[in-house]
Amino acid sequence: MAQVTPPPLSASLLSSGFPIYQPSIQKAAKTLAARNTRLLNRTHLTSLSLHVLYLLLHFLFNRPRSLTPYLIFTIPTLAIEFYLERLGRPRYSRDGASGNILRSAGEDLDASGLTEYFWDVIYWTWGCMGA
Repeated sequence: MAQVTPPPLSASLLSSGFPIYQPSIQKAAKTLAARNTRLLNRTHLTSLSLHVLYLLLHFLFNRPRSLTPYLIFTIPTLAIEFYLERLGRPRYSRDGASGNILRSAGEDLDASGLTEYFWDVIYWTWGCMGA
């Protein structure tokens, strides 16, 4: 009888919200969850630092320019950051016996396509704020 190999698991299966029990899948999901968590935490910290620095310099040097352009150009970036947070943050469920169980590793935030475009928008906004 021919041996049948299972199809490779996609990111949508890893983020389906069901508990992951197979060891190889669980390891991949934990790696993705850890990478997403690091990336999101670094993004939030960088964004917070740049916004605080911009506002501090704005009020410290009493710039006559209004904050309207700042708000117009940062609101889309903050919305994208919120979307990436919802998309990529791993979700856990609490189990009394074994602690936290990974329910969803989140989507891969290093994926190409629209996710990559979102990162480009965030990085360009950060660059313009620093200029």
